[in-house]
Amino acid sequence: MPISNNPMDSLRDVFDTAAQKTCEAFEQSRSYMERAKLRNALNDAYRRLGKAHYSAVTGDPEAYEQERILLAEVAELRQAYVDICHVIHKEQQGAGPFCTRCGKRNVEGNRFCSDCGAKL
Repeated sequence: MPISNNPMDSLRDVFDTAAQKTCEAFEQSRSYMERAKLRNALNDAYRRLGKAHYSAVTGDPEAYEQERILLAEVAELRQAYVDICHVIHKEQQGAGPFCTRCGKRNVEGNRFCSDCGAKL
């Protein structure tokens, strides 16, 4: 921030910086909310998939088609969840790898994700 002899210019610079930081924080909080919504939708899809699988195993012939549809939905939701995690963790410090399963940034040298346990 350049130093100015005019106090109003200095005050304007401070307000501009504060506004920029506020916008950045707001965008990050939107990403966190989106991640929470995706996590809830993914958990719900897993629950429905489990019910459909139980129905298929116990002899409901229509459940196989429902399982196929739910598997596609789970795959799509998981990819969206990983994508939003990458957005959130993009600004984090560290050079560790991202988990392809859950999107968490891990410590360099980890062989398994510290969040979900997937192999890195």
